[in-house]
Amino acid sequence: MKCEKDRLRVLSHVAKQEDGCWLWIGTMNKRTGYGQVWFEGTNRLVHRVMFMLDKGPVPTGLQLDHLCRVRLCVNPDHLEAVTPAVNTYRSNGPAAINRAKTVCPQGHPFSEENTYVDPTGRRHCRKVSSRLEKDCSCERGVRMVKRGLVFRPGNHSYVLDGKPVPGVTGIISKGLPKPALMYWSAKTVAEFVADNRSDVERFWEMGRGPMVAALKEMPWQKRDTAAVRGTDVHDLAEKLIHGEQVDVPEHLSGYVAGCVDFLDDWGLTPQVTESPVASRKWNYAGTFDFIGKVKDGRTLIGDFKTSASGIWPETCLQLAAYRYADFYVDADGVEQPVPTVDGAIGVHLREDGYSVYEMRADEQIHKAFLHIAYVARTAGEMKSGWKSDELNPPTANDENGSAA
Repeated sequence: MKCEKDRLRVLSHVAKQEDGCWLWIGTMNKRTGYGQVWFEGTNRLVHRVMFMLDKGPVPTGLQLDHLCRVRLCVNPDHLEAVTPAVNTYRSNGPAAINRAKTVCPQGHPFSEENTYVDPTGRRHCRKVSSRLEKDCSCERGVRMVKRGLVFRPGNHSYVLDGKPVPGVTGIISKGLPKPALMYWSAKTVAEFVADNRSDVERFWEMGRGPMVAALKEMPWQKRDTAAVRGTDVHDLAEKLIHGEQVDVPEHLSGYVAGCVDFLDDWGLTPQVTESPVASRKWNYAGTFDFIGKVKDGRTLIGDFKTSASGIWPETCLQLAAYRYADFYVDADGVEQPVPTVDGAIGVHLREDGYSVYEMRADEQIHKAFLHIAYVARTAGEMKSGWKSDELNPPTANDENGSAA
């Protein structure tokens, strides 16, 4: 009885069309274009509610695809439960467009004999891969470019022209004070103690030393877990941008759905994605998420973030460093000028959707980044060369023992 009552309540805000679409005329989310309705104590997507009332719950890990391509349609017969990948490829968004491409960025055909599909499902051009191998040498299993920029994913470090070079995020971390980090660490430990009494009691049984050591690691375990999630989401986002097929773990499905909505809503056409950049002049390197054109014609450089706290202003420094780097490395391993952009955005991917923020990343912000890099470099030098070992008392004939 209750289900039928809910169904009639939804249908009272529906205008049935001759083509079979049931158009929702109630509340609409202006950002996504989907209808919303209050159901079971919260706002829900109307088409999902109608599907559930008519056909049952949406299977875990699947999304509803509008076969009619009309977002405001709530006709259950126009909806199909599919994987996020299928939903993406059926859309008219950039990911689907890129998936349909028949040639690589260098113009080589994605033919059966020239295409290699790696274990993750990504397509690679064999001609480009062959050219890269000729230009590279190997050292301890890491492909090393004889001259240029190399990223070592094992320890997330960069080598420029054979010499280690600091990364952008590391520079910001070392050169910019983060007083909130201290309070976050204390809060993390305090919340764990308050919320996990049985675990804390087991720590007591271990003894004081092991207990202190375990509690000290709590903030960093939480940080590392978030970092792994962020890396996984970034990898999936890059593949979606290029229209590649992805298998989405259940715990990341919300973030991926948010990414798909962002790509569709903003109409991002990628120009360069996940590419390493560097500055020989200022001695730094890093990797940006994407540069591409959006619906209004602007070319933007952007960064995906997945942290629960959202996007912090420090991201402006990060984007400015990428924007004003000397070069990026293209798919052929060739250094190219960083494309000129009109601005920068930060995209916060969440379990329940996404948010986009304009990020100031102009020359003045880049100058601020360079000052922070100087502080970070000075902090490193201070630790290694500013203080001598303990001195012995000077003697009358010992000039080396006296302080300058």
